[in-house]
Amino acid sequence: MLHTTGKENQRVRLTKTLFKTALIQLLSEKKIHEITIQELCQKAELNRTTFYKHYQNIRDLLDEIENETLERSTLCLEQTKIEKEASVTTPLFHYLCYIRDNSDTYRLLLNPSNDFNRKLLAPATDFLKKQSETLSQLTELTETSLTYYQEYILSGSVALIRNWLFNGTIESPELIASMIYEIAVKLLK
Repeated sequence: MLHTTGKENQRVRLTKTLFKTALIQLLSEKKIHEITIQELCQKAELNRTTFYKHYQNIRDLLDEIENETLERSTLCLEQTKIEKEASVTTPLFHYLCYIRDNSDTYRLLLNPSNDFNRKLLAPATDFLKKQSETLSQLTELTETSLTYYQEYILSGSVALIRNWLFNGTIESPELIASMIYEIAVKLLK
């Protein structure tokens, strides 16, 4: 069995980060099917052999970016608890800070032409379903109506975050988090 040292792991992480950054930059200019591995390697200043050590094709690299983003989203949601008041914005605030700090990635992934929006909503939908008992205590809606409201809140939240991203993240993450919670709580009352 091959043992890797921390330095090798750090080198692999740096290499992957260079490829991810290069892909995100290239995707801001052209569609994924227009990008060649040679072009990606030139942008990342790495060779093709290095690329093939980690990925089979460019789509694998994009999938890794999406999966890491989904893992972070899920982690933030798991830290969130729905309570009777809208003052529990801290986990969403931290997540919005992460989105702001990785805005190039999120702009790419939340682009309306990308199907990542649907993937991003899946963990949030699962989270809300798990929290349905708490949500039903907040409102007098029927279970069917609550499902529609949840969809509306999730889609609206993603649209609000997308708008914030594409307008340069001018407002603070704290303000956006408060807006999302305020809207959700008002809608559920």
